[in-house]
Amino acid sequence: MEVFHHIAASVPRRQDIVELAEKYQIKVNIIKGTYNNKDDYLFTMKVSESHPGWEEIEQVLAKQPTLDRTYTLFTEAEIRAAPWSYVGWRWEHGYPMLKSKFPYLPQTRKILCRGCFRYEQYAPYRISSDPKIAKNQFFSMICLNELFAVPEVIETFKQQGFSGFQDWDLMLHRKNIPTLRTRQIYVDGVLPFNVQNIAQLPDPTTCPVCGTITYQAHTGGTLEYKASDLAGVKQDFMLTQEWTKNGNLTWREMLISNRVAQCILDHKWKGIQLKAINLV
Repeated sequence: MEVFHHIAASVPRRQDIVELAEKYQIKVNIIKGTYNNKDDYLFTMKVSESHPGWEEIEQVLAKQPTLDRTYTLFTEAEIRAAPWSYVGWRWEHGYPMLKSKFPYLPQTRKILCRGCFRYEQYAPYRISSDPKIAKNQFFSMICLNELFAVPEVIETFKQQGFSGFQDWDLMLHRKNIPTLRTRQIYVDGVLPFNVQNIAQLPDPTTCPVCGTITYQAHTGGTLEYKASDLAGVKQDFMLTQEWTKNGNLTWREMLISNRVAQCILDHKWKGIQLKAINLV
């Protein structure tokens, strides 16, 4: 597991960060169109927490607010060794229809609370046209966290006997017919227990309407569960008890068993990033 930081700032405001990047030979990317002169531009840089310069960079970053987004990558060996993983990043294309109705989407889901926008999906999602997913086998839509896949993936999952998911249509909105290119991997089973490292989940927020606690995505590490808890789970696909929230987008993270993860890796399918879960 390796935690990375994607930092974005401006010069001269964060000249100190640029100087540290030069000191530790970390590449600085100048954002196209922002370069006015050597003392006035926007930049980004990426650095891992294992880098020799990270400790000093972290100390300097803390001196004033700076955009610092974390993400965590796992090796294939770590994912294959983990009894469970969960779905992180996925390729995105298009918007759910009608996007002007987001986050309500009344043709597709029932909003459980208008304070935190928790929901239940009761009908297939709709998209304006066939999704363009390039060479990817998985994707999601912008402003959604549901998982979609090409028919090859769905059929393979069924042949392998994976449990805990349903094969749902993705509808072409104006034609009101299913697209033949992709299907939704619909999961509604929710784990009856919490993650063990719930105290590490960022920005816990209590909804003023229903009292549900939501969290920001846990990007600087991974989820942890009791080994004895997950040992009793018989399905291959499950959702977290916790709700994750980003603006008006609220979702539950999707867990997959080791045999699903192995299948995805064996086929070298693209458009999805898996994060190994720690058992304690």
